[in-house]
Amino acid sequence: MKKLLSEQWNEESEQHIQDKIDSEEIWDKIADSCWQTKDDSDKSKFKKLHFNMRYSIAAAVAVLLVGVWIAQIINNSYLTVTAPAHEKMVCMLPDSSTIWLNAGSKISYPKRFLNNRTVELDGEAYFSVVKKANSPFKVHFQEACIEVKGTEFNVQLNPTKALITLFTGKIVFNSEEQTHPIEMKPTEQLTYDRISHNINLSKIDPEEYDWRTDEYHFEKKPFGELLQFINRIYKVNIVVKDSKIGEELFSGKIRKTESLHDVLNKICISFDLQQKTEDNNLIVLY
Repeated sequence: MKKLLSEQWNEESEQHIQDKIDSEEIWDKIADSCWQTKDDSDKSKFKKLHFNMRYSIAAAVAVLLVGVWIAQIINNSYLTVTAPAHEKMVCMLPDSSTIWLNAGSKISYPKRFLNNRTVELDGEAYFSVVKKANSPFKVHFQEACIEVKGTEFNVQLNPTKALITLFTGKIVFNSEEQTHPIEMKPTEQLTYDRISHNINLSKIDPEEYDWRTDEYHFEKKPFGELLQFINRIYKVNIVVKDSKIGEELFSGKIRKTESLHDVLNKICISFDLQQKTEDNNLIVLY
């Protein structure tokens, strides 16, 4: 066995010498291997750092977006005021404008109202609006809008009709179907059909449409106009035989809960008249 190994060594000795590797070459290979490992480690650290940076940026952007969203909610949130079902109420807006809400009616307006003087109405409300330069006041109800210039007006809404009555100042009515807005003047009433979208503008008696008090107030009202008012309110037919009395003036109050009998007695005493009923539906004053 020893003899065989010795023979193999002698035969291949040159090959061993030929395969001998220089020590510097070995060192270079070791160094290259070590530096390669270090490079891989640096790349791994860089990738980790890059991921952390991207994660941090994404988190910051998410926080910013959430903040903007919350700010928009705060800025766009509305306050709602609702009158009791059987009682009217008064509320004052941040700009000192006053709104009388009829029973069961409600309004909504932005929390930042001074930056956006907009009110959404459901029901009936009487508005007394404070005029502010470069800050229009608007009342919205579904498909229409009223722009206010600083005035007093009433809006009555039901599913089929909107009744807008102007007492003082100026308002502009506009709906989706209109090509031009309608500017209203004091003592005018606009009737807007919410189904057919027809619009009618007419003159009114301001005393007849103020529901805020329990009384109608009349100051030097012609007797003929007073009878027309009573006919509308009580849904009766009253006529006067003496045409001259139609020019007489009436000043006084009529309670809204007052019966027709009491109202006619008050009128007859004031103008020294008599009354009688004909055909159960015609009341004659003479």
